[in-house]
Amino acid sequence: DIIVQAGYTKYESKNMEIFDYVSKEKFEEYIKNQVNEKIESREFILAAQILNGARGELPGSTVFDSLTELLAEYNPVSIYSLKPYYVGSQSLNVNKNYKDNMGNVYEKTFRVVSKTDIYNVYDISKKYSVLSGVVAIPEESIGGNGTGFIKIYGDGVLLWEDTNITATTKPYEMSVNISGVTDLKIQMSRGGDYNGVHVLFANVMLQK
Repeated sequence: DIIVQAGYTKYESKNMEIFDYVSKEKFEEYIKNQVNEKIESREFILAAQILNGARGELPGSTVFDSLTELLAEYNPVSIYSLKPYYVGSQSLNVNKNYKDNMGNVYEKTFRVVSKTDIYNVYDISKKYSVLSGVVAIPEESIGGNGTGFIKIYGDGVLLWEDTNITATTKPYEMSVNISGVTDLKIQMSRGGDYNGVHVLFANVMLQK
């Protein structure tokens, strides 16, 4: 919603609501309801835009301060900032500024180059609802052989997988519901022989 301050008008539109001047308290309540509604529908960017606009009109509002703190709790968390409490025979290592086969560069990504038991397990204590990331292969795997995979488990249950990552795989975004999960396991493997396809799992974020 967009709030515009204007003088008297007879203009009517089904897309516009005209209302008289409201008190500070009513304005705060209106913005609070709008922000909470956007949070409920997981439209966090819109919630922030509404709140930022309102703070400009009413600086120093303690109600808006509280909403800012609430919204901050929904900021996505990078999986790379968390420490796994358990790993496989090898852990998933983080690479920085890595380029995929389409020329995209990722600030941080998991990358696997072997076929051993490679996985990380994180205790996320049921704090998050969605895991998202980008599945890709690195540029050095162009022309590689075999098939790699990524698997996501929640408390031992397979939640999502791509078991057909090959030299022709183009980068794509994925997301999976992880609501109620305590132990989050991410498992990856390269494909083929020594010259097989390596696998990237980039920009992996956890969202409340």
